[in-house]
Amino acid sequence: MNQKTRTKIVNEMNYVSALAIFAVSILSVTLLSSLAFGAQCLTVSAPSASASRATTGTGVTINVPTSGSSCTVSTLSLVSSPSLTVNDPASGQYSGFSAGSTKSFTVTAGTSGTYTYYARGTTPDGSVDSSSAILEFISPSDLTVTATPSSASVTQGQTFSLTVNIQNPQSSDVSTSYAVNLPTELTRSSGDVLTSSGTTVSGSSTKTLSITIAHTTCFTGTKTVTFDLGGSTGVASVSVTGNSTCGTGSSSSSSSSSSSSGSGVAPSTTKIYSTGKAAITITSISGGSTSSTDLTATETNVRKIEVSVGVTANNVKIIIEKSSAPSGNTAPGNVFQYLTISKENLTDANVKSAKLEFRVEKSWVTANGINDSTVALYRYTAQWDKMDTTKLTDDETYVYYSASLPGLSTFAISGEKTAEAQAAADQAAQQAAQQQQNATGNQTGGFQLPSSIVDMLIWLVGIVVVVGGGYYIYRNFIEKKPYSYGKK
Repeated sequence: MNQKTRTKIVNEMNYVSALAIFAVSILSVTLLSSLAFGAQCLTVSAPSASASRATTGTGVTINVPTSGSSCTVSTLSLVSSPSLTVNDPASGQYSGFSAGSTKSFTVTAGTSGTYTYYARGTTPDGSVDSSSAILEFISPSDLTVTATPSSASVTQGQTFSLTVNIQNPQSSDVSTSYAVNLPTELTRSSGDVLTSSGTTVSGSSTKTLSITIAHTTCFTGTKTVTFDLGGSTGVASVSVTGNSTCGTGSSSSSSSSSSSSGSGVAPSTTKIYSTGKAAITITSISGGSTSSTDLTATETNVRKIEVSVGVTANNVKIIIEKSSAPSGNTAPGNVFQYLTISKENLTDANVKSAKLEFRVEKSWVTANGINDSTVALYRYTAQWDKMDTTKLTDDETYVYYSASLPGLSTFAISGEKTAEAQAAADQAAQQAAQQQQNATGNQTGGFQLPSSIVDMLIWLVGIVVVVGGGYYIYRNFIEKKPYSYGKK
């Protein structure tokens, strides 16, 4: 084979090799670009909990902030070891929402110990995890509970004072839930609430509950008041002795908690609670008077409702229920909760005015950077209108408010962020929007500088492959100077 034939064969081989190298170069750059720019649109920030230590059986709220411009979150869930029980949301996770909001999980544990947890979000691009945090659960028996007096004698129509002390001998604060369980013949007259989903007992201190209890329905013999703490029941009790006899000659029945100002006392009020709902039935509200009903706030965060009527209304039923935004019309600001208040046997025209006392969790205020002085009740009719709202007081767990209402319908409890929190939120939104813009530019062919060292290395490898392949093609087929056997 002569030199000319050999050179021709080499050129043809080089031509085929060049085509193969060029194809590999294109494929390599495509794959490397997909690695470099298949960026996750979602950011899941570090979760924050309403307490770092709690008694078993007590719910702890964990807030998980998410961000990402035009990013749909497929699922957001908590991953924990050992496994925590997620009570809210009921499904254990949130699905199909737009990034940029903070989602709250309520968790409990049945066994004391240290739990490590983090949040995991998924999108069509994959999954992303937050940093991890630690939550400690202790046994309710680590706290000491005493009830005073241990026994009491009270006839119908009389009251007695119950004091419950919860002592925390440990140096760290602990959050615990509690419930004072009363027989049907006894009712709370005033003082601390009978149930709490979470109250803080400071380290090396004692939390004192003071409750006035009334003997409202005549009974003889002994009834027992019990106290539950966290997941433990009956940790303290009080024996209450009633009348010697009931019937003729015994004290008259005491009035209900629903009263009518200016025109006597409403005959009776019945309150029934269920998950996220409180139903009130009032046998009669006299014309020109106001009915006032105290409520256990556990289910709805409403502590009291007052309704003034123009003419007498009988068999009135008022239902207060947690709800959602009406037909997608979200309330202004940062919404803590939506409420729907419906009524039966009471017309809109007959409701002259109303008043609502409610509470907001401090953990939500802190997690969302809310200025608690801006929290207000908003009413929805054709639009959202801000009600005249007054901050009453606060304690370790809640901030309490009162709002005057022109009527009953759908409401929202909402607040505004502090200036610092709003600035931080705006900055996070801008950063998320920039990240999304970068990702969109890369996906549509727009040139973007690499955003990390890994991306930079992938870029460099891609450039080397393309430049090397291009040089090979140029050398062999444009300049036409292939290497020959036996020559340099």
